[in-house]
Amino acid sequence: MLNLGEYYKGYRLYQVYPKKVVFKRDGNNYELYLGGKKTKTEEQKVKQVIQDVPLKVVKKEKIQHYIKNFADIWKNISIDPVFQGKQIKGYKITDIKKGSDFYNFGFRKNDVIIAVNGKDLYSDADAFYFYKHINEFDSLNITFLRDGEEKNIEFNIEGLKK
Repeated sequence: MLNLGEYYKGYRLYQVYPKKVVFKRDGNNYELYLGGKKTKTEEQKVKQVIQDVPLKVVKKEKIQHYIKNFADIWKNISIDPVFQGKQIKGYKITDIKKGSDFYNFGFRKNDVIIAVNGKDLYSDADAFYFYKHINEFDSLNITFLRDGEEKNIEFNIEGLKK
């Protein structure tokens, strides 16, 4: 079950109608029809939606390590806020160590992280919230810009429960 605004494999549930749901991703709408027979084209679209977002599995031990060793994060990745006027619009990866966990998760230098689990990052507090409450999540969907294109990576956190 998903609530409006929640993500599944990088697609945000945008609207729900009696016979269809609409997901959004990368500025595009994807309609999934409920009930009745689907055409082959509709079935292919559903399969493509599910396959498009990389799914990463992160062991709880890795998460616990970074909770206990906050400084280890900054040994592997550097980020700076991106401003539009006086408002933060995300966090740019200014440096990332090749072979680090963050690099292996799929992040690259110059990616701009703009949202986590559908929540836009408008402040340091917004970003730090997810770090402080990581034990409450069993998955994270990170939305970021790469070369101006919106992308998502979904992380399942193995072994963490709410």
